[in-house]
Amino acid sequence: MNFGSVQDLAYFGAGLAALIIGGQFAVRGAIGLGQVLKFSPLFMGILIVAFGASAPELFVTLAALGASHPDLAVGNVVGSNIANILLVLGLAVVIHPIGVRKAMIFRDAFMMILSTAVIVWIAQNTERFSTFQGIIMVGSLVIYVLMSFVFEQVSDSPAGERLRSLGTSHRLPVAIIPLDLVLIAIGLALLHYGAHFVVQGAAALSIRMGVTEAVIGLSVLALATSLPELVGTLAAAARQRPDILIATVLGSNIFNLLAVLGVAALIQPIYISERIAHLDMWIMFASSVILLPFMLTDWRLSRAEGVALVVGYFAYMAVLFTGFGIH
Repeated sequence: MNFGSVQDLAYFGAGLAALIIGGQFAVRGAIGLGQVLKFSPLFMGILIVAFGASAPELFVTLAALGASHPDLAVGNVVGSNIANILLVLGLAVVIHPIGVRKAMIFRDAFMMILSTAVIVWIAQNTERFSTFQGIIMVGSLVIYVLMSFVFEQVSDSPAGERLRSLGTSHRLPVAIIPLDLVLIAIGLALLHYGAHFVVQGAAALSIRMGVTEAVIGLSVLALATSLPELVGTLAAAARQRPDILIATVLGSNIFNLLAVLGVAALIQPIYISERIAHLDMWIMFASSVILLPFMLTDWRLSRAEGVALVVGYFAYMAVLFTGFGIH
């Protein structure tokens, strides 16, 4: 490995660290500010989970578009969703089988599949995400968040209790608004600059490795921005809290599609490469759909199904680096 490669990896690693730390700072500041403004703990918990799960993908996608790397931008989102289902959830199920609540399937799983289907349809027919489509995506996200809030408000689910606890965590002895605002500002700054470092390192790595930016976006970059979900999900599996890890994966995928791509499309149209539109998005859709019968079988995810998901992820990686996308 030459000096240039080490430098590229250093940029990528430093950017990734900034993304993770920045997300934590921004979330802590938002919790404090929400407590001062007396927001509902449940509502705060929903927004915190949403932002915490999708902030790295959002800032990386915006940075990639700003630097004229659309394949990194779209590949990051598509690859993250594939990794969340096949790798993150698959590994968690291998560690501990998961029971599934019916309400989670009929709300979150179907919303994820519907969102994925719409994104795939747009990619097949228009080959870009326009400003109008961005408005539709963000509007759909708002409806989903309100629906989740109402559902958890009237139910007594473990996931709802977890969201409420998040909305009241990190409470300071004395509410200090300036400190909350400083934390948010530092967090957003770290997310912004970290995203630029990650994109710069990823673009350089694609050249040195001799693969397309789409391949790097779908694999290395997607896996990097999915690290918070991976760590949190594996921790939840070790604590045997299946309600948390399934909600995290399904919610993250929904927010990646509707928030990340939606907000990015509001800023500028996003052009989709033929390769991503006609191969990788279909794999993303298949990964989402195959999860449904797994969840419906005895209302649980078994270790065997977890192994199948993980094997599917590594098979996809093999396809990326051996068959498609090589210069």
